[in-house]
Amino acid sequence: MSNFFFFNEQDKDNRQFLKYHMHNYNLINDKYFNENLSYIFEEYAIILYGKKRQHHQTGHSAILIGTDSSGWYYYSMDGGDSNTSDRHTIMYFNSFNEFVNSEHNTFKHNYDDKEGKKSSEKDKNGIIIQRYTSAYKIPISYKQATKMRSAAKQYTHENYNELNWTMFGNNCTENVRQALDAGGLKNGEYATDDDIWTIVPNFTPLAKYRYIVLENSGEDISDLLKINNED
Repeated sequence: MSNFFFFNEQDKDNRQFLKYHMHNYNLINDKYFNENLSYIFEEYAIILYGKKRQHHQTGHSAILIGTDSSGWYYYSMDGGDSNTSDRHTIMYFNSFNEFVNSEHNTFKHNYDDKEGKKSSEKDKNGIIIQRYTSAYKIPISYKQATKMRSAAKQYTHENYNELNWTMFGNNCTENVRQALDAGGLKNGEYATDDDIWTIVPNFTPLAKYRYIVLENSGEDISDLLKINNED
């Protein structure tokens, strides 16, 4: 069997990069590959903030994790009108644009009604009302993405319950916090006031979103959220 190994080689700009040699394989480097896989592939976490709705009087927050090449996983603690099925959502999308133009970027009473955007809320002119207004894209490693997906899935599946809603735990921002914590990122839960040397809790999804943007390096992609009403 042919051998394969990783080695570092400087290019003309003196930058380090990994090269793959398909005829030289050394099993000793398996450990190197596994340990460094997280630095080879870059993924993203997109933090979403949406307007107020019936079951989210202070707005709504959710998270997408992935890339356009590998797809995106969407985690949202929706609340909703149904007893159990609609209270949390975990969905896979092939691309960010597919998510943007899905029913999950609209307001609905039940996201599990299998009617797509036909049952989405519309304005007086019959235009579908867009759910999310802000999106912040944070670059993460493969290793971070794996941990974040696991944490978001586990917490989102704990069935958000309107009857047990709490400002400090069981609310729509908690799965976002769990994911960010798992990835070692700033979760926006607290604001700092340098004038009085204190830490102040952020209570609303918008306040937390603003501090996530402030404290994590990333890119505002809110302008890419516009939904296509012609579908």
